[in-house]
Amino acid sequence: MPAQYAAIAPTIRQLFASRGAELVEVATVQPADPFIDVMGEGQRYYFFLTESDIHETLCLRPDFTIPVCLEHLRCGATIPRRYAYFGETFSKRPASRDGLLQAGLVDIGDPDAATADARSIADAYALLEGTLFGHDYATIIGDQAIFKAVLAALEVPGRWQKRLIRAFGAPVRLEAMFAKLAGPMPEMYIDEALKTFLARGHSDALTAYIKDIMSLGSVSPTAGRPPEEIATRLTETIELASARVPQATFDVLKSFLSIRVPLQRAPDEVARFAKSAGLTLGVAFDNFVKRAEVIDKQAVPLQEVTWDASFGRPLDHYTGLVFEIQVPGNDRPLASGGRYDCLATLLGAPQPIPAVGFSVLLTEIDQSRERMQ
Repeated sequence: MPAQYAAIAPTIRQLFASRGAELVEVATVQPADPFIDVMGEGQRYYFFLTESDIHETLCLRPDFTIPVCLEHLRCGATIPRRYAYFGETFSKRPASRDGLLQAGLVDIGDPDAATADARSIADAYALLEGTLFGHDYATIIGDQAIFKAVLAALEVPGRWQKRLIRAFGAPVRLEAMFAKLAGPMPEMYIDEALKTFLARGHSDALTAYIKDIMSLGSVSPTAGRPPEEIATRLTETIELASARVPQATFDVLKSFLSIRVPLQRAPDEVARFAKSAGLTLGVAFDNFVKRAEVIDKQAVPLQEVTWDASFGRPLDHYTGLVFEIQVPGNDRPLASGGRYDCLATLLGAPQPIPAVGFSVLLTEIDQSRERMQ
């Protein structure tokens, strides 16, 4: 750990202990595959990669959450459980060959998602208070679960729902998908046999037909993608291409994504939107309201918290809350966090495990302190 952080290290460790979090050690060099599987192949470029003597791809840890969750799964620890970490991460974006120091908490297995979410935000504030000493903050909160509930209530085609959720938090990608869904249907040549299988939903017959075509072309079923995967991808491609959504649906979606209000007003604003659009948002809205109520009882200055319906992270493992905390006037976050209930299954667990966490970027705090002096 860099020497300049030695003075605040006891404060951070004491806060972790007061929150009932177990401080864990995470190896600096990690297997790269779990990070690539969860964060996406496109992130590989930003990792510092190397190779073991048995040709396993390794990397300097770009993140703490994934290895902490992997260790929890490996040990088979009971839940709920709270883990804390304190150390450097390494990434080429931004360049950090010397490491970016982070401290954070991973909260695993608490079934009360709304309370765990609020606690995570409060803990992030407490850690910032212990390092920046009472500075004013600006916090932005988003919620993928509410966006997902809106898509479902609008009856957007299922496969498009999945694609739109993956683009949540990436406005350019989301707008491009809206344009595809509203635009003219693309021309596609499909032979009559394929049309029949697709129209009737005969997946087994479609797979057998693809096997026959591969056989006639002397292509081994074990070469490249198997026939079952080709059939699945073809079905998905046709369904995506043929689905269209009325302009009125996009108008409602854009109305929702434009909501940006102080957190105290957010439940009423979302309820007003749902009523005007004739939508029922169910459990997602109930949890949203409860979380806002619990945050109100935490040591979080609500006047600094904004809820933005369009704020999210386009990563598959995020499932609900996302948040960032900044110093006003500086758009680089000092802390960020969110809920990732499906992370455990992406890492090999047989079923989802509720999880939420945050990371405070101590290197950024140090730079912010220097700018304020």
